[in-house]
Amino acid sequence: MLQFDVPFAPEESYADFLRENATRIYSLYFSLYSPKALDARARFETRKAEELAALLSRVPGVKKFALLNSRFNHPGWYFDAQSCAGVVEALQALLDSNCLDGVVFGDFYQLQALSDAAPELCSQLEAVPSVNFSPDSLEKIRVLISEIGMTQFKAPQKIVLDRALNRNMTKLKKVSAQIREKYPEMLIELLANEGCLYQCPFKPAHDALIAFCNMDLHPDNTHSINKKLGCMRHLNEHPHHIFSSPLIRPEDADRYEQTADVIKLCGRNKGDAAFPAMVLGAYLSKTYEGNLLELTDSMEWLGERVHIPNQDLPGHFWQTLAYCNKDCGSCNYCKDLYEAYAVEKEFSIPEFRASQN
Repeated sequence: MLQFDVPFAPEESYADFLRENATRIYSLYFSLYSPKALDARARFETRKAEELAALLSRVPGVKKFALLNSRFNHPGWYFDAQSCAGVVEALQALLDSNCLDGVVFGDFYQLQALSDAAPELCSQLEAVPSVNFSPDSLEKIRVLISEIGMTQFKAPQKIVLDRALNRNMTKLKKVSAQIREKYPEMLIELLANEGCLYQCPFKPAHDALIAFCNMDLHPDNTHSINKKLGCMRHLNEHPHHIFSSPLIRPEDADRYEQTADVIKLCGRNKGDAAFPAMVLGAYLSKTYEGNLLELTDSMEWLGERVHIPNQDLPGHFWQTLAYCNKDCGSCNYCKDLYEAYAVEKEFSIPEFRASQN
């Protein structure tokens, strides 16, 4: 049975909800909420490691991974003892509280710097490559694992495959079989509900802009840039492309049981625990009766003007898209699907006139 990798939000009620469903959860991942430990989401608040540990300890029996998956860090950080010590201190506090099994990283420079600064600490932690390394072949995965082996970190016990493989079952089956032969103890994980464009060409620059903002090198205007120039504009102009997104619906997750062990759910940037709790509930129950866009981490804004009844999508939806050749220029399947099922909501302006007596 598939397990889940779930975002952790520091709220007591959410921690208790996760504990109640811990038998289906393989791992939790979470921000360190520190200006010294950047991750791949915009930073809104700071928290002490002890506060995080108190909440994480409410969910025993699942693995826990701190996020260090920023696209890059400030060049001065790698040789700044104070910055490095801040991250080491937070990781050590969580490890001492039995609330840390590893890190999810996106910057090999940072990984090596931490390994050099705190080899004893790092030798107790797995280093899991971020999905943003786009591991889509055995060759890439071998390189990632080999390079981790050059540090003091432990080799990862799971690998999160490139999100695009969700919609390329032929290649996914091949890569999965190769991983199981080469690394028989390795768990294979797939990211289910990010919901951005297939092979999104804006993502590298978007992630870099988030890193710039988190380092206070520029005000956070990534949303407006994406809306005016990036994938938000793309989807506003071509909304049928939402169907080519490599998302995995709750109803289709079991179709990946032969090629994966863990389904990763995302949604940390919503600001509270309501969204990840709703999403996990849908995937646990294997169904969602509502707007498909409400399950996605990056397309919920489109749901304000488009309703796609998830429960009404046809039986051939997954089979067609998981095995299509991605030559969208010669195919109208997604456009036809959009025209048949999507309901565009009418734009309305609230009534502000005072009532006449």
